[in-house]
Amino acid sequence: MNEAQVRTVALFFFLAFLEEQVATVATTKAIGKLNRGASITDKFTNVNSAIVYYCYLYWKKMRKKQKHVNIGVEKMFEIPGSLDLEPWKQLQKETIPEEYIATIWSMVMGFSDEQIAEGLSVSVGTVQHRVSLSIRRLGHILEAGKRHG
Repeated sequence: MNEAQVRTVALFFFLAFLEEQVATVATTKAIGKLNRGASITDKFTNVNSAIVYYCYLYWKKMRKKQKHVNIGVEKMFEIPGSLDLEPWKQLQKETIPEEYIATIWSMVMGFSDEQIAEGLSVSVGTVQHRVSLSIRRLGHILEAGKRHG
């Protein structure tokens, strides 16, 4: 994996969990699996679909253990002080998890609907539907924040 791909995996897990320690553990596991996956090109048409697949796999595993992970690690990200993660936290609470992560892959990572669909083993229409619902919800969250902020 190249540096950009590693950063993509790390950013996905940071946004998916919004908890740095859990994101670090999940990133390490997913990257290890991706680096050992010599047959990735046999199973997927492109590396982004493989990244989606293995990140989804470890996201599901780590989501169950999220409250139990407690390790000391250096900061993986330098989050700008002006970045407000509250809308993401609210979105994470108000959408189903699959909608939330599809939105991260699509809108933040810039992966195509086809790459996401292949990695998640769902149809392109399912990806588009999930992202649409999540983006609409995020719009409502941001609009409510403007009215109350």
